[in-house]
Amino acid sequence: MDESLINAGTENFTLPHDVVSLPSGGIFYKSKKKSVKVGYLTASDENYLIGAISGKENVVLTLLRNKLYEHDLRPEELLDGDVEAILIFLRNTSFGAEYTINLIDPQTNKQFSHTVILDELNIKKNPIST
Repeated sequence: MDESLINAGTENFTLPHDVVSLPSGGIFYKSKKKSVKVGYLTASDENYLIGAISGKENVVLTLLRNKLYEHDLRPEELLDGDVEAILIFLRNTSFGAEYTINLIDPQTNKQFSHTVILDELNIKKNPIST
């Protein structure tokens, strides 16, 4: 692998981060990593997200490129479930565990609110083993 890519992927290891377990267990990746280092969202990241929502670029991939601190794993290669686990981690650590959503009951057509506690989500792990 190109030395500059390795350096770019490891330069943020001194920044605050946490380790996120991948629901896939990493079995589909060359590195076989079961977990990844992910940086916390900053005010700069939040400003980017607010401004990028109206743009045409892929906000999720750009965010993952900035927050995934792994030199041997590219965001484009991540499985959807692993991306979702990282995004839930980022949402939870930045804005708190409570996520309130407004829903409409299809039978009564009445709107109601429900709060999901992100810490309590049961993310299913991949049942495939190697």
